[in-house]
Amino acid sequence: MSFFAVSDYIRTQMQAFIFCGQGHNLWPFSQGHLDDNVSGNGMTKALLPVAIRSMLEYVLDWCDQANFKEINVVGQAQDIDAIQRGLQRYLELRNEQFLLVSKSLSGSQHLHHLQSPKPIKFIKSKASSTGECLQRELLKRINGDFVLLPCDFVTDIPPQIFIDQY
Repeated sequence: MSFFAVSDYIRTQMQAFIFCGQGHNLWPFSQGHLDDNVSGNGMTKALLPVAIRSMLEYVLDWCDQANFKEINVVGQAQDIDAIQRGLQRYLELRNEQFLLVSKSLSGSQHLHHLQSPKPIKFIKSKASSTGECLQRELLKRINGDFVLLPCDFVTDIPPQIFIDQY
């Protein structure tokens, strides 16, 4: 098996868990100018905009590039509903994008680029810390290699570099 085949195998067998902390001292940035995304007194950290997109959208795009077998967004129970609502339009556009790519490549020789978007699972956590959540709530969901990512993981480094180092 070649290096690239091994790398693709590892990548397609990995699970991604994206932790969405509540964020502290984010005022005035967390003041809910997106009223339907407000949790408590302000917006959840994962939905804070960076260049007109929420931070979490960048992480989800990165996970799509990595072609993980499963993508999980983990957050406090009171924030997950707001995060799902805040990502609704992004998820619709993501599905449309994958459909357009599929249609444009269906007659070409580049079928290896065809994939469907991995479903994104939203996990409500009752834990008070990431470690507690991992130990008490996520351990039973992990069934192989996995990666833990923060919701503010915004990078231009391709996932292949990180995964190949793994």
